Amino acid sequence: MYQTWTWLTFLHWSYPPAVVQRHLPDSLQVHTFEGRAWVGVTPFLLEDLRTPVAPALPWFTSFPETNVRTYVRGPDRREGLWFFSLDAARPEPVLVAQSTYRLPYKWSAMTVERDGATVRYRSRRRWPGPTRPPRPSPWRSATRWPPRSWTPSTTT
Repeated sequence: MYQTWTWLTFLHWSYPPAVVQRHLPDSLQVHTFEGRAWVGVTPFLLEDLRTPVAPALPWFTSFPETNVRTYVRGPDRREGLWFFSLDAARPEPVLVAQSTYRLPYKWSAMTVERDGATVRYRSRRRWPGPTRPPRPSPWRSATRWPPRSWTPSTTT
């Protein structure tokens, strides 16, 4: 899949590693930075979502998205991302990501508004609504801290 992220914001909070580790599968180890685990909320506007062989359709392929994630090491010790949740404003990509990639996407009413240097993100879950505990998401591999790129893979 090809896509562009714009109006991107990274918000992070640090926690004792044991607090975050409790929410991860046994096969993953929380990745720490300066002795702390980090949980991030990343809202952005996803644009030009498309496959390599299809053009982006403006009415379908651009929408707000927010993910909540932490940084982990996989069974092979590679660095990656663990998604606690991913919210998107289009139901079709949510359903495709849930069924094809087993990602914990939720359909949400979302807006991204920009006024000069100020960007406002708003989100409210539509479906399937809040859940506890968060549904496990697939492993994502990354190569540096903080991880900047990753390769998708799934757990079974």
